Order: sequence, then structure tokens, then C-alpha cells
Amino acid sequence: MSSNIENWRWWSGDNDENFQCGPFETREQAISAARTNGYVDADGRVYVIEARQHDLRIADYIAPSDLIERIDQEYGETHVLADDDDGPWFECTPAQQKELVQALRQAANEWQDRHKLKFGGQTFTASRNGQYAASLPENTS
Repeated sequence: MSSNIENWRWWSGDNDENFQCGPFETREQAISAARTNGYVDADGRVYVIEARQHDLRIADYIAPSDLIERIDQEYGETHVLADDDDGPWFECTPAQQKELVQALRQAANEWQDRHKLKFGGQTFTASRNGQYAASLPENTS
């Protein structure tokens, strides 16, 4: 699924590490917002960058390799069991585990889409066109 959060957007700030303003559709909007809000460096310049962020999908974190093992471990740690009852409690074939993971991922994606949930951090997953925008000329009148 593609979303706006994956599209390239413009960000700006007073240096090349912190971007206090964004996202914006255009470079000019990003520069204007930084200047308006006082996010300029000592020379009056704004750092502007085009970047994108990844849309985090819950389904991507349903790991197939250890799902049943983690469930088994959780059961063993959260229940009072007989001394000789040490599992495994949830045994299935690799094909069944794969089917379970696919079903859970599908359900998670449908749930996230149905609720129009967009998850993402502050970290850019890609960037380009980063540079300082020239400072505004001083008013000499």
C-alpha cells in the first residue's frame, strides 16, 4: 500500500540535522515556514531538504520465524504449570505456521487500512537535494 507518508516532501530548519518545519509540498513553502518561525542559522540561512518517511505497517512486525516459539514461551512464563509440564504447547507444522502468519498479517493490514492509521517516526528513510538556501538580503533603506 502506498501512502502520502511515502512521497517526497520538503522539510527545513536552521541546520542540516534538525528539521523543525515540514512536511511541505514545495521547497519554497519549507523555506518560508522556517524563516517565518525564526529557524535560520547565524548567517540567516535556512537548510532545506527533500525527504520521505516510511509508512510503518504493523503487519511487517509479525515475524514468521519465531511466532509460535514466542507464544509458547509466553504461555510458559505466565501460567502456573505442573513440574513436568514444560511444553511445547503450541505445536504446528511449518506450513501451518506460515499460514497463521499470513492470516495475521492480512488481518493487521485490513485493520490498519480500515481505520486509516498512518504510523511513522521522525526519521527520514531517504533524502535528496539538501542544501542551505541563501540568506535574505539585508534591508538597506
